[in-house]
Amino acid sequence: MSPSEHRRLPRVAHPFIVRYRFPSVTDPSWRAAPARNLSGEGACFRCEHAFGLGEVVELQLTLPTSQRPISLHGRVIWSKLVNPSLNLYEHGVVFDAIDADTKQLIAEK
Repeated sequence: MSPSEHRRLPRVAHPFIVRYRFPSVTDPSWRAAPARNLSGEGACFRCEHAFGLGEVVELQLTLPTSQRPISLHGRVIWSKLVNPSLNLYEHGVVFDAIDADTKQLIAEK
């Protein structure tokens, strides 16, 4: 970690797909999006939807070290428009109530 790095857990920077849904929107169906990174505390992913700070999100992650998808809940802690012509947003999500076993599965990825 660099001296300016404030993250407590290292990020998994391998590309992978995350399934997400925002229960607060009118269409709560699952969607897939590329994730930029992942840690035991949160994730960053890109999608074509803009979401507000504090908005609740459900995620499903499929990791090589897990037999089935990992289901997590979190909330958006930052969001930014990264490509206006494609209407593409990047969102940072912090996980709520993640247990030690799930953190370990993520660390092993």
